[in-house]
Amino acid sequence: RRPQPAHGGGRGPARPPRPEQQRDQRTEHRPASPAASETPPPSGDPAADAARRERNALLRAYESSTLTKANFLVLKRMTEADLDAQLAQAQQERGAWRARTDAPADGSSQRPPRR
Repeated sequence: RRPQPAHGGGRGPARPPRPEQQRDQRTEHRPASPAASETPPPSGDPAADAARRERNALLRAYESSTLTKANFLVLKRMTEADLDAQLAQAQQERGAWRARTDAPADGSSQRPPRR
């Protein structure tokens, strides 16, 4: 072990703590996820709503993943037939929801940007 110099260890001047305000400003300006606006409203049946949300999350995860289908199956611990069935149902539900709400197909929002 080396002896420590009297001036503080040779690491240079200590940095002042970061202001909390800077951290808060960074998180406030994150853009809203376009996929979050694609979640259909609740139907009144909690079990059906939970299953629909899970299928929607699975579809978003699969569409945004860089994994191969085989690796995605291993990661999610699913069979290919089960994955295909759930993705097909989630795509149908998304299409039906978009048709009801006239949501743009490209995922863009018609709302003005947040301030």
